[in-house]
Amino acid sequence: MYLKKLVVIALLSLSIAACRKGELPDEKYFGSVSYSVAQLPGTPIIDVKFNGVLIDSITNAQTKSTIMQAGLPGKLSFYKAGSDTLIADTAITILPNKTMDFRIISSATLGVNGILTPASVSPDSLTIQIYLNLSSYYKYDVVDLQLQYVGTPATTQVDVALLKGVKNKQLYSTVLQLLHKNKSTNRAYQYLLTLKDPATGLTIPTPRTPSYFLFASPTYAGNYISYVSDNNGTLSSKLTGL
Repeated sequence: MYLKKLVVIALLSLSIAACRKGELPDEKYFGSVSYSVAQLPGTPIIDVKFNGVLIDSITNAQTKSTIMQAGLPGKLSFYKAGSDTLIADTAITILPNKTMDFRIISSATLGVNGILTPASVSPDSLTIQIYLNLSSYYKYDVVDLQLQYVGTPATTQVDVALLKGVKNKQLYSTVLQLLHKNKSTNRAYQYLLTLKDPATGLTIPTPRTPSYFLFASPTYAGNYISYVSDNNGTLSSKLTGL
């Protein structure tokens, strides 16, 4: 019994001494960096580097993340995979117990690169920027686009705006700001586009009748790029959320 008491006293003494000397192990905190790529035509595989060291690679429409020690400062960089072609970079410090999110846009087709900072939009609004990519079916370098929405009854179309001077194979400089939902029906508006000849103002014929096509009717409000293209003249619009 006496021996057991001596052992307990000895252990307590060692613990107290260790505390006084500050020999408790240091606590380490971690955070994470999440990165994703907007799904756009002409997006390459992207290498992700931190302070020049490759930490990951991501492809079109992927979202991935890496856990890192908190407090670590450095430069987060995004490159075209296997090259020194810089897409975007930013200085960061890893935050404890938090995830830092970065969304990358890179498209050789659209001629855009960078880290997205989407403009804030109200819960009932859309912002849309158009990239027009007409095939040789259409002999136009520049067109006008008549923007409409489906009215009530659904057989009617209501004019919104005439978009002037939309250049083929370029990102249209004007960002459209549109209402997302019809307040009376609580349904998303169905927006339509029609190609117009800028010289005559007449509708450019398409293989289908009527000549208008669905431009946008997204489920959610937000920021989008519309990729307008055709297949042997049949027009379509693909929306990508930013």
